[in-house]
Amino acid sequence: MLRDGRVFVAGGEYGTGRDSAEVYDPATDTWTYAPVSGQGFLDSISKLLPNGNVLISPVVPSQPGLTVIYDPAANAWLAGPTLFRGTSQDEASWVKLPDDSILTIDPFGVNSERYIPALNRWVNDADVPVALYDSVGSEIGPGMLLADGRAFFFGSTGHTAYYTPIGTTNAGTWVAGPDIPNGQGTPDAPAANLINGKILVAVSPAPYPGTSFPSPTMLYEFDPVANSFSPVSTVNGPDVSGPTYPRILLDLPDGSVLYSGFDSQLYIYQPAGSPLAAAQPGIIGIT
Repeated sequence: MLRDGRVFVAGGEYGTGRDSAEVYDPATDTWTYAPVSGQGFLDSISKLLPNGNVLISPVVPSQPGLTVIYDPAANAWLAGPTLFRGTSQDEASWVKLPDDSILTIDPFGVNSERYIPALNRWVNDADVPVALYDSVGSEIGPGMLLADGRAFFFGSTGHTAYYTPIGTTNAGTWVAGPDIPNGQGTPDAPAANLINGKILVAVSPAPYPGTSFPSPTMLYEFDPVANSFSPVSTVNGPDVSGPTYPRILLDLPDGSVLYSGFDSQLYIYQPAGSPLAAAQPGIIGIT
C-alpha cells in the first residue's frame, strides 16, 4: 500500500508476470505498468520506505545481492544498495523496526542484517541463536513487529526467535523464543498481528525429507507477553486439511483478520479482548 492509497505489486511466484510491476489506483479502478526494470520479481520481498518509495529485493536480480527502489511519484526505478552478504533474499521475511530500519535473516542460515534508510545501506547484525530455515525446502515462517518494538520470527523448523533493536547501526540482540507446540513449524506460512497484541499464525507439521509442505494446517494465537501458543478452533471455519503455503492472512481496519486459502471462500477471524493500548498509533499532525 502506497502513501497515496494506491497499491503496488511486483511480479509473482507463479504465472508469467515475474518481470513486471504495476500500480492499482482504487479511485479510477485502473492498473498502470511500471517501467521495465530488468529484474526477476519471483516471490520477492519488499517494504515501504520513510520517503514513500518501495525497497525490493528481486529473487532473480541482474547482479548478485542487488536491491532496487521504486519511486511511485515519478513512476521510475532507482538503484538500491547491495545486500551486506551479496546474496538473494529468496524466501526471506523482512520486518520494519520502529526506527524504520529493515531487519532480515539471510537465507538460508542464521546471519542477519539491516537496511538503514538514512544511509541507504545494509549493515551486518547479530547471528540468530536457533535455525529458522528448514533444511528440506529452505523455507522460513513470518517475521512480525511486536507492540513493544521487538521483532519476532517464526521458523519453519519449529523454532522461534526474538530480536531487540538498539536503534543505531550497532547490532541488536537475538534470543530464542518458545518452540511451536507438537513438533510443528511454519513453512512459508502466514501470520497477522491482532489488536490484542497477540499474533494469529498458521502452522503445520515441520518439513521432513521428501515433504517440504506437510499437512494439515492448524491456527494458533501466539502471546508474546505469556510467551506461549494457544490453538484456535476452525470448527465452522476454513478447510485446513492442506499445507500452510496457500493460506493468506490480512489485517483489516476494524481489527479483524481476513483469511484466504487459495480458493473463492473467504473467512473473517475476530480476536477476543480489547485493543492493546501500547500498540495504538500516535497522531503527530494532520495534513
